[in-house]
Amino acid sequence: MVTMLIVFGGLLVGLAILDLLIAWNNDPRAPGTTKGSGVLASSLPLIALVGFSSLAFVNTAVPLTAYRAKNILRHFGTTPASRGLFIIAHVPVRIGLGLLQVATLLILAVLFATPTPTAILRVALLMFSAMLAFLALGYLLGALLRDPDRALNLSFILTIVLIATSGTALPLESLPDTAGSVLSWLPTTQFVLGLRAELLGTGTAGLPFWAILSLLLGIAVSLLAVASRSFRWEAPSQS
Repeated sequence: MVTMLIVFGGLLVGLAILDLLIAWNNDPRAPGTTKGSGVLASSLPLIALVGFSSLAFVNTAVPLTAYRAKNILRHFGTTPASRGLFIIAHVPVRIGLGLLQVATLLILAVLFATPTPTAILRVALLMFSAMLAFLALGYLLGALLRDPDRALNLSFILTIVLIATSGTALPLESLPDTAGSVLSWLPTTQFVLGLRAELLGTGTAGLPFWAILSLLLGIAVSLLAVASRSFRWEAPSQS
């Protein structure tokens, strides 16, 4: 968790300094920004994806897999605690860290963008829903994987794929029309488009706000239910 906080904080500080340095040398500001050059404001969706991915994969899936590999979970399996109860008891700390990320991003949005109070509320709901969806995916991976090294490698690969296909690192307009059209309907892409529309007022999401919110919450509930049912106390024996 310390590593996640250092990476998340370092990314924020680095982009904030870069934003202010660019603005210092360039007076014109990007649309939808109040301070800085707009670099940090336009990067908030990317920062959110990086932070939520790190929380879900590196700080949730990998530790659970390590517990299983070390037979720690097997000891829990000898207690009356159910698999679902174990996951529910494991969630609050992760949600607390996720809320810290969301709060930090909202503060930066107020400082570096020009969202209205209504937009801030909508952004908060989008970020919270996305954080829950990522956490649920992390618990599903943690429920199924048994090798912590492979879990860590998969975490990095998934983070890169999610960022690359969401339009944050690589604009979807630069892709072939068919690929861009397909990727534009991914939940992560809709989340990014929704954030941009609310924070900067630039562009529109493919789905209405409440549809994106319902989609993210539906994914969170579905994945968490599957994770609870498929959770294993110990790794299956290898023949």
